[in-house]
Amino acid sequence: MSARRIKAMRGASITRNGRQCFLSACVTLLLALNGGGCSERYAMERLFWQAERAAKTVIQHAGAVSSYEFDRAVALFEKVIKQAGADSDFAFNAQLRIAQMYGARKEFDKARALQDAAINSRPGRQDLIAKALFQKGLTYETEGDWASAVAVYKQILDSYPDTQEAASIPLYIARYYAHRGDSVAAEQAYRASVQYFQRIAEKRPNTKESLLAENMVIRTYIEMEEWQSAVMFIEQLETKYRLGPDTLFILGKIYDDRLKDTVKARATYERIIATWPDSRVAASAKQRLGELK
Repeated sequence: MSARRIKAMRGASITRNGRQCFLSACVTLLLALNGGGCSERYAMERLFWQAERAAKTVIQHAGAVSSYEFDRAVALFEKVIKQAGADSDFAFNAQLRIAQMYGARKEFDKARALQDAAINSRPGRQDLIAKALFQKGLTYETEGDWASAVAVYKQILDSYPDTQEAASIPLYIARYYAHRGDSVAAEQAYRASVQYFQRIAEKRPNTKESLLAENMVIRTYIEMEEWQSAVMFIEQLETKYRLGPDTLFILGKIYDDRLKDTVKARATYERIIATWPDSRVAASAKQRLGELK
């Protein structure tokens, strides 16, 4: 082999080695950067977890904890806010947790001031605003001011209807009256719940929101123990789309347990087994069917 050929091969080897070193350095740098990000988030999650542990004691035993324990929990959340940045979700949740601790100590004005500050810090974030408003309503409720609490809850329904909190409020209000034994107010609230969710289902047909709203209508009728209304509503859903096994199982249980219509109950269970033979619901339907026989 000629000297020129050997020299060229050595040069190519050096070039390849240089490229490999460069790529290795780039990979190492990327791993370091990614690892740093993950490490920072892990550290923040750990700090928030430590603050949560301290807050849990304060909230559950508000009348028994010392000022030191309360101040320590607040300081931990303030550290979260400082390190995470005021615009982060970590900081927002930390603010709400501090407010909740003040509420547990019955310092409701301080709690609501912090909740209002959190709300004002997140314009456009409907999910976070609704979360803070719901906690604000709870402070009024704990204080014994149900009228103000309901006003806040209805504000969520009117202004932030697409949030998780809005989906829970109609039944929450009805259950409040039912728990207090106010049957008239409970009846009105349950009716309002049915109407609210029916409006959502009609407004957004064939969407996830519509399915959720229709399920809430069924749940409301069940809590009201209006079994015929529940059955009629479920049956009319089938004119719109194919019912799933879970909804059909609820229908079968109503026929079986509440209306004592074993013929329709059996037909419903058999339909589930035939259509979804390997599903978890089919196993429950088989058990129910065996009990009918």
